[in-house]
Amino acid sequence: MLNLNISYKISAALVGAITLALTPSLAIGTVITSDTRWSGEVTVTQDTRVAPGATLVIEAGTRVHFTQALSTKTDPQFWSPETELAVEGTLLVEGTQDNPVLFAPVEGVWGGIIAAPGSTVSLTHAELRNPREGLLVVGGRAEVTKIRVEHTLVAEADYGFVLGPGPGIDYDFHDSWAAGCEKGIVDLGGYGARKLRGITVVAAVDAEYLGGQPQGADLRKESAGNISGSAREFVGEYTVNGEESWSGDLIITGRVTVPPGSFLTLEPGTRVFFRKVDSNSDGLGEGELLILGSIRSRGTAKAPVVFLSAEENPKPGDWDKVSIIASEDTENSFGYTEFRHGIQALHAHFSSFAANNCHFQDNLRAVQFQESDLAQVTNSTFVGNKQAIRFRDSSVFIKKNKFSNNFFALHSFRCELTVSENVVEGAVFGGMLAKESRIVMEGNKFNSNRDGVRIKGEGSTMEMDSNSFLETVETVFSVSGPAKVRLVSNIFDNAGLDLIGVSGGELILDGNKLGGSGRDAIHLNGYATVDAVHNFWAEASPPARIHDGDDAGGLPLVKWDPVATASDQ
Repeated sequence: MLNLNISYKISAALVGAITLALTPSLAIGTVITSDTRWSGEVTVTQDTRVAPGATLVIEAGTRVHFTQALSTKTDPQFWSPETELAVEGTLLVEGTQDNPVLFAPVEGVWGGIIAAPGSTVSLTHAELRNPREGLLVVGGRAEVTKIRVEHTLVAEADYGFVLGPGPGIDYDFHDSWAAGCEKGIVDLGGYGARKLRGITVVAAVDAEYLGGQPQGADLRKESAGNISGSAREFVGEYTVNGEESWSGDLIITGRVTVPPGSFLTLEPGTRVFFRKVDSNSDGLGEGELLILGSIRSRGTAKAPVVFLSAEENPKPGDWDKVSIIASEDTENSFGYTEFRHGIQALHAHFSSFAANNCHFQDNLRAVQFQESDLAQVTNSTFVGNKQAIRFRDSSVFIKKNKFSNNFFALHSFRCELTVSENVVEGAVFGGMLAKESRIVMEGNKFNSNRDGVRIKGEGSTMEMDSNSFLETVETVFSVSGPAKVRLVSNIFDNAGLDLIGVSGGELILDGNKLGGSGRDAIHLNGYATVDAVHNFWAEASPPARIHDGDDAGGLPLVKWDPVATASDQ
């Protein structure tokens, strides 16, 4: 635990709620691409990015109000479904003791301040009220990220400070607090109490400090090489008419379209380079291969097809996507194909596709699809992506893939989903989130992630059999809302907080191995039905490892007796 000795008293006015009564004078949203100053009353009406190379200065006494997000959509360049301030350039908050800078929602909650890799964030005399995550430091492999926090309060957040891993992060904390937050500090870089001694945690609800270092296998591949001198280049708009086959090196500077009725084949060893076209100066590329007809990407193990950035120093987001839209071809396919540096590298809408033996590396969002009758992702690897796979309103098969060291792995919304024999490890922020989905999970391994699986929402069901969840920083499995879940013969072990968190729904556990955890094996935090008989319990007896109606009035009881024994195996 962190040292909670406080050298001076935090005033009631500082920790208490602040009423926002003044009328905002300036409305803000979207992208800040040049040096900017905020002062007075500012309202942030939508997700806002400080782009690389730009500096946002917020003057003393400024009050920044965030309106609530109108939908749960999160664009690839952002991090939270709530309205957020994402910093890729520089943020300087210049509050004083007499005139602090206030960040707060107009109502409800807001996303928080996100420090992306390579950013500089300095908070002095700032107050962050009711965010989801007060300060989220993303981290990165090589980029230098500088964080200085002095005399700053994060109050009543889901998370006060979330500190991502990365050798290039320089932290400097002084006399700052996380007060009344669900979790005070989540330390994903192994920095420890000594490095974080400048943060004091007060009245944390669930945990003052959660620490661990999500880490997966090194699945990265070396550079795919440079453009050859004989490369064919498409500039502006180009249309494939009829059947066309690509081989060798090609460059797209703009967009190539395959219209309905046309057919594009990519032969083994083809490399498609996208030059970065950024017409609106938001730091993101716009290059695209648009498939309205048919595509076959026919790489081999020794000669893969590769889609990647043409930039000398490539970065995630240098180009947009390979996008299949309203294609009537049910056999669009990608075999032994690599996707690097895209925004939504492989995207499908109202289209079916299969990706087999593919490799996705350093994309903002590796695979995204919606309204797909059938989407299959098999035998593929995902490494270093901001988000590996995100999908909604589709029928989905995800089998025998390896997800390693991505920020987020899987996100499902209103899908019929089968997830089997995958390995998910090193997910810095999220293993799997499923909302309003019907899911079957079999034989998966979730190791060393910030959290394991979360399922929520009306109509959600899950059948989970023979999976293992090890070394989770927070909670291994959580269920909320009217979801119905059955967990059979799974292994849950070594969680920083809880093995299983339940705030609603119906949950049946049978034949599972419930190992060690920092708080509870089963933590009931709302009205739900939990049947947990015939399970194997490590450490203390079940009553000592269950939080239910025996611990808090108004909660039901978890049924756990009889327990399973060796003879039941």
